[in-house]
Amino acid sequence: MTTGRRDHNEGPLLDRLVGSKSAGSRRYLVFLIVIATAGWALASYDFNLLVTALPTIQASLHLSQTEVGLLAFLVYAAMLLISLLVGYGMGRFGRKPMWQLALRTSRSSLRLGRST
Repeated sequence: MTTGRRDHNEGPLLDRLVGSKSAGSRRYLVFLIVIATAGWALASYDFNLLVTALPTIQASLHLSQTEVGLLAFLVYAAMLLISLLVGYGMGRFGRKPMWQLALRTSRSSLRLGRST
């Protein structure tokens, strides 16, 4: 016997994700998707920039293919190591102190870059 009620898992995906059919909830979900996409684009920007710039770096520094590969490996290994350390720090000390540390480190490296 059917009760006429829809199962919670039925219906359009957007309705299931939002949990409501109101226009405000849909706009908020779209807003979250846009913000998440922008965050992903910014997070992957350095990776894409390095890949694009490697041939120019190779030519200007007269590096071999092996040296370019080693350079890329070192950059990506450092990214992995920093991600692991920051992840541990966020779990141990919380997100806010780690974000503050990241901002201070960025500010210091920018100042160091301007002073040279």
